[in-house]
Amino acid sequence: MRQRNLVESGNFSLEVYDEKVIIRDTPPGSGSSQRAMREILYSSLSGVRLIPATRNANGQLIFLTKHSTASVRMSDNQNQEHTFFFSYSKHALILEVFEFVERQISRDTFSSAATSKRNVAEEISQLVERLTSGELTMDEFEIEKRKILKRS
Repeated sequence: MRQRNLVESGNFSLEVYDEKVIIRDTPPGSGSSQRAMREILYSSLSGVRLIPATRNANGQLIFLTKHSTASVRMSDNQNQEHTFFFSYSKHALILEVFEFVERQISRDTFSSAATSKRNVAEEISQLVERLTSGELTMDEFEIEKRKILKRS
């Protein structure tokens, strides 16, 4: 697993890998041993948002997780949004990270959709075989096909 970027900004660090991001947060006044960590797989993300930094205000890179957060490991409470705060001086680097993460999410979404369509086609093909062999009647075939299509 190759680390692509490491961004440190204030109390936060962001590690970017090919398959995941890790956000670490050190609350003010706590020692570095009390860092909260969020490890987020791209496959668990539904999107990413960027709120640009200005000279007077920090920016935010917000990772939006899908409803199921089974592939998000965290050492603190689980949320649907995972925010990395960054300073104006880090904006160009964060923009690169944002674009990379968007590409990773698109790649995972396309791959999942293709797999899902292939599985549906295989299931319906099996139903056709059962229909032609006489194992299913046409009515039973239609009922089973509707069930498959409804699941997808």
